[in-house]
Amino acid sequence: MSKALRTAAIPILALTLGGCTWMGAHPGPAYPENSATQALAVPPDMMAPKTASTYAVPSAKGLGPAQTTPSQPSPPSAAPAQAQLQSVAPQPGVLPSAAGMQLVNQGGFHWLSIQASPGAVWPHVLAYFKAQGFKAVEADAKTGVIRTDWKGTQAGLPKGLTSRLFKGLYDSGKRERFVVRLVSHQDGASSLLYLSYQGAIEENIGSGAMHWQWAKPDPGKEATALQSLMNYLAAHLPASQLSPAPIARSGTQSGPAQVSVPTTDTAAGRTEPSDYRIMNVNQQPVMRSALPFATAWPQIGIALGRADFIVHKADAAKGLYHVTYHGQNQGSALGNMLGSDAVMSMGTKFVIAVQHHAGGVQVEVDNPMMLPVESGGAQGILEMIRAGMVGPHRREVAAAALTAKQQTEVVQTTGDLQKAEAQVGGQRAKYSLVEESGEPILKTDGAFAVVWPQVGLALLHSDFVIEAQDRAKGTYQVVYNGKSQSGGGSFASNLFDGGPVLIKGVRFRIYVQQVNKHDIWVHAQNPMGLPMPAHGARAVLQSIEPKLG
Repeated sequence: MSKALRTAAIPILALTLGGCTWMGAHPGPAYPENSATQALAVPPDMMAPKTASTYAVPSAKGLGPAQTTPSQPSPPSAAPAQAQLQSVAPQPGVLPSAAGMQLVNQGGFHWLSIQASPGAVWPHVLAYFKAQGFKAVEADAKTGVIRTDWKGTQAGLPKGLTSRLFKGLYDSGKRERFVVRLVSHQDGASSLLYLSYQGAIEENIGSGAMHWQWAKPDPGKEATALQSLMNYLAAHLPASQLSPAPIARSGTQSGPAQVSVPTTDTAAGRTEPSDYRIMNVNQQPVMRSALPFATAWPQIGIALGRADFIVHKADAAKGLYHVTYHGQNQGSALGNMLGSDAVMSMGTKFVIAVQHHAGGVQVEVDNPMMLPVESGGAQGILEMIRAGMVGPHRREVAAAALTAKQQTEVVQTTGDLQKAEAQVGGQRAKYSLVEESGEPILKTDGAFAVVWPQVGLALLHSDFVIEAQDRAKGTYQVVYNGKSQSGGGSFASNLFDGGPVLIKGVRFRIYVQQVNKHDIWVHAQNPMGLPMPAHGARAVLQSIEPKLG
């Protein structure tokens, strides 16, 4: 390296290292001393430590006390410290209010109350989603339903130059859309606008196969979208189309945002899983809640939108939602054979009945003729609605409640088994997996009093949830709650080629049949009691057989 180059490199090196000491030649920046760094008093017989000004706090505006010198004493403080702080001006435009509109919150659910007729609001709602880049695939003014097309999100994608250079090569694997339901209120003088968010996430299911899975409900995104929509309406809806504010019950004029909505709410301000319980009443699944009708009615309506049902008519006086299922076809070959999902096909119509019951409500699923839907299908629909109401913030609580229920049933069933074994001399039944007329069964010569609780205990220890049981008929209605079996291909190919059938959420019926005086057969059937494909029944029985010992 030449001398000139080495000489030029010195200031570059010094600039690079900044104030760091290099080989002991540079002591670092020396800041002037001030009152904050003066030496402390040292007791007798002790040496004062050597101090340096390298790390002294500089006296600058806003940093440490003002610098003083011995010949210039410090002036007295003229004002308290708070008075010396600069005041921060409020930021305008944060969550602006809109005359004649209000974002209503009830139990974690949100909707807009607008003092304008549905006809005045409708075109502006369509314009809003168009401005947001959403295409309306359904806009039925007669029912007040707007459904947007799926739109990809930018979450997780590269930002800046990379995204601009390679635009179109990245995909977040996430899609979202919205469902809006506009309802006439106060004899058409005002409107209620309900919005449901739907998300989908692309997941790898093995062997390079991908599929879209529903994302969890997101009440926060719904609230944000409603706030944005309200801001848009406030800027575009003419003031002349806003009707006067409603009259309060006391006879005084209420404010422009006054809304005649129920204020009943849960103690925590949001819905708990225990608020909606699914049970069997007269062999038919229903969902009950202690919440009053005025609270439950709008929550169920929003949850229907989250679960991909189109609400064609909402009759609060009769407590009826007339809906059509508009989601993915659940009536696959596997689902139809098992029976639980056969009714869940696109375009199927239902009536969701929300009726008063014991101070709360009872929710039932009927067909358009007002007849009960098949139990497996009704159970699935109620679970979809309940999942939409509970939301992701309570799933852990729901899982804990299910675990507690399972533990209680395990203790009770274990006690029943011990009593039954004591009555027959302590002998436990033995099982063998055989085929009878081409149907796989678990065969045993044990007593029914022992076999019944033994099978129940095996189910509880094998990732099955017992939803209902009938000892007189020898039936357990169960749902598989374990990890889904992996496998590529479609449901149809899996079904006929011996693919996996233990998929989380699929329901089965376990039938404990007393064939004769000595033999008992344990069958795995679909929820309606019809035979399953041989490989499917064998998979279910093999999953519980190790727990029967």
